[in-house]
This record gives sequence, C-alpha cells and structure tokens, in this order.
Amino acid sequence: MRMRLIVAGVGVLSLLAALSFTTEMLQAQKSDVDLPSDAPQRPFTPEHGRLRVKGRQFYDADNRVWRWRGTSQFLLFARYLNGYDITPVLDWLVLRGFNVVRVFGQVPGGFGADLHGMPNYQRPFERPDFDARLHAFFSLLADRGLRVEYVPLTYRDDLAVMQTHVQRVYDIAQAHWNVLVEVGNEPEYNQIDVVTVMQGVNRHGVLSAYGLDPARDTTDTLKNHPVLDYGTAHDLERDFQRSPRITKDAWDWQNRFGVPFVSDEPIGFIDPGHPDFVARGTDPTGAALFGGVYGGGARTTNCDVILSAAAIAYLLTPGYTFHMQAGLEGWRPSDSEELQDACAKSLAGIAAFIPRDAQLGVYVEPGLGDFGLAWKGGAHAESLVDRAYGVVLGTQQWVVVPMPAPNWSPTPANGWRIDAVGPVPYVLRLAK
Repeated sequence: MRMRLIVAGVGVLSLLAALSFTTEMLQAQKSDVDLPSDAPQRPFTPEHGRLRVKGRQFYDADNRVWRWRGTSQFLLFARYLNGYDITPVLDWLVLRGFNVVRVFGQVPGGFGADLHGMPNYQRPFERPDFDARLHAFFSLLADRGLRVEYVPLTYRDDLAVMQTHVQRVYDIAQAHWNVLVEVGNEPEYNQIDVVTVMQGVNRHGVLSAYGLDPARDTTDTLKNHPVLDYGTAHDLERDFQRSPRITKDAWDWQNRFGVPFVSDEPIGFIDPGHPDFVARGTDPTGAALFGGVYGGGARTTNCDVILSAAAIAYLLTPGYTFHMQAGLEGWRPSDSEELQDACAKSLAGIAAFIPRDAQLGVYVEPGLGDFGLAWKGGAHAESLVDRAYGVVLGTQQWVVVPMPAPNWSPTPANGWRIDAVGPVPYVLRLAK
C-alpha cells in the first residue's frame, strides 16, 4: 500500500527535487566506487581506517576532513543477536549514503526489543556468546564500509556492572577500526553518572563521547570534567521552529570545548502510516504532522525539517544523525514507509552538495559577516523560523535558509551571486 505524501507546500517540491538530484548523484559517482561487482552501488565510497580528532574536526585515514552521515539503528545489534538477517538493512544503509549507525548495546526492559518481537535486550552481556557476537557484528559492518557509534549504557545499573560492561566493550572495540563509543544515551535523563563509570576504564584509544549534552547539563558536570574525544548534542526540544537553532548549538558547543560535536539525536522522522503514529497538530506551514511514539521523543513527517537541520550541521560541524522510526526499531523502512526512505535519499543529496571542508569555513549569518543574501527579517522574514546560516570558504559561500517562507526566492547581496541551487531550493552555493 502506497502512502500519501503529507508534507507542506515547499516540502513536496523540495523532496521531489532532492530525489531527482540524488538519482543524478548516484549515477555520476558510480565510477568512483571501488566495490565488488556483486555489491550494491553506493553514493559515497566505503569507510576505511581509523579516524582521529584534531581540534574541532575528525580526520580520516587519508588525513582528510571527515564527515559524519549517521542514522539511528538502535536495535540493530539486538536483531543480530536474536538471529535476524541484517544484511538487507546494511544494503539499504550503504545505498542511502550513511556511513555511521548509532546502535544501542542494551535497552531497558519493556523498550523496543520487547515491543518488536525480540527477547529481552536488557542485559545482553550476560550471554556466553556476547563477546564473540559483538566482534562479529563490528566486523560485519566494517566489511560493508560502515562505522558504528556503539552506546553501551542506556539505563542506570549497579556501578560495578556498568564499569565491567563498558570495559568489555572497549576491549572488543579496540580490535576494530570502525567503532566509536558513546558511553551513555542521554545520561542526565537516564541518571547514569558516566564520568564516574569511566573512572579506571581503559579506552584503548577508541574515540569516545560521554553522551552528555551541554544543554541538559544542569549539574555542571562538563564544567568540571573535560569532554572525551568528541561530543554529542541532541535536539532536546524537538520542536519544528527550534530544530534549526538547536542544530546550530552543536557548533557553539564545539567552539566552547574545542572538540567535534555531532548533532546525534535530532527530532525524529516517521511515516503517518506507522501503527504507533500519534498526530499532535500541525507545524507553521499548516500541513506537516508531528507524531509521538514510545521512546525517542517527538517525530515529524516534514522532511524539510530534517534537511534544514542536516544542512546546517554539514555547514558547521562534522555531521548529523538521521533519527528515523525504522532505525529506532533496528530495521530499514518498509514499503509502506516511503517518506523515511525518500528523506534518506534527500539527505545523501545534501551531503553531496555541501563539501566536507565547509566545516573549516568562516561562519556568517544575516547581520553578521559577509552574508550573501538580502535579508529583511522580523515580520517580513524570508524564513518561518527567521534564521539563516552560511559559511564562507575561499570565494564560495554555502547558505541554508531553513523552512523558507511561502513564495520566498533568494536575492544575492554584498557582491555575491548565486552559483548553484542545491537539491532543495533553500540550500545554495554562492560565488564572488
């Protein structure tokens, strides 16, 4: 059964334009992919080699600035442990251009694993084959050129149990080039003292984040303890109008702490046909619905919310994680979840249009720096959220006008000209 697109005005046009752009991108880049003849074609080359952090950027094994193109896959390891064939998920991930999957190492009793027909996933480390299976899981993803951000802790347990569990994960992860570790999922909310847990734990050089979000850090934990190798920021409000600004917060955090910050759990995305979808009203465009389901916060059906936030993240930070409903369930979108699939394709188009080096550029916005578009603001704002973001890199500037107002059209200013329009009309490249 095909679902009707429920997105607002520019959302439909933007999504169709993005799909067209992504198809062209896939065709253009096939020749750049070095894969076996029987492997699925992918829009980006496979990941390989260990990452390192220098300042506010990740660098890959070839010493190039690296970009995080992530997606939630909370229950992917749970499915693997319980005998599911996850190769269809991996095929989908590489075809949609993702390079990092965010995977939970456990979930509280009654959460998604139980809801989706799998045995309890509360203490998988008690299985006698846990170490071997986790090794094999990491290797399987590496064979597909995928990295994994593995999250060992998602709920509070006895301190010794948590420390032992985390140390075992690091002991396994050290053998795999493709593993990053976020110690705890939203540890403030889940009452996990990740700083104490990590005392005495040997990370073996595996790149890691506490999982602490500065916006949620009411106890000043991060003020008194340095971040680890990188940070993760979540869209805590998960609100249509605030989503672009919250994404930009990751840039503020990395400037404050001097390490990369990834927009790692933004507002979620869901198809309205999902059995757990709950309508929560309309966004300012009057058409996009929000949904609330168990776990993972609020959802939207408007891909423009996702694409705007991702484009801002790609301009200013190492990257973005697509927080989709199918991924929370550890699976790929079904045939009836075509909005999630289409939005994933559009994200690949955004990542192809904005170069990975953009994060090295100079930040500009209306009224600040050499911003390349005319901007009225206020009651006559060009954007429904009255914001725009840009980065100047040499003689080029990339601009995002999130959630543009109806009938908006870009007007260049300050000697800039529009050089190219991206896969959606509100993502532009300017030149001088």
